[in-house]
Amino acid sequence: MIYAGGDDFLGVLYNTEKQISPGECLQWFCKFKSQVWHQPERKRITPSVGFVWAGPQVPQRDVLQHCHLAEKSAKRTGRDRIAFRILFNSGNHLEWVCPWWMLVGKNISKNLSILNNF
Repeated sequence: MIYAGGDDFLGVLYNTEKQISPGECLQWFCKFKSQVWHQPERKRITPSVGFVWAGPQVPQRDVLQHCHLAEKSAKRTGRDRIAFRILFNSGNHLEWVCPWWMLVGKNISKNLSILNNF
């Protein structure tokens, strides 16, 4: 954990052995609410998450700023959501915000297979 304040915290996903693929990240987030957040028991509060996938040349300071902005996007658009933000080396970014329920369902395995090809 890098930052904690109030009800906000910042964590980093990494693997010391190999680069984590976009599909692995999405798969983890698809299971997050049911298998992590609501364990060992269901919680009344909902998670709003900002996730940033950054290019290797992006300065850490910029990555941290975009993490904060992505989390604010998730809260601002209705809470109980995840904001996926892709941050390019140029400083440009793409963002997609969706409610958690959109990550669960029949089409998610098809989307995961597409992402694993990147």
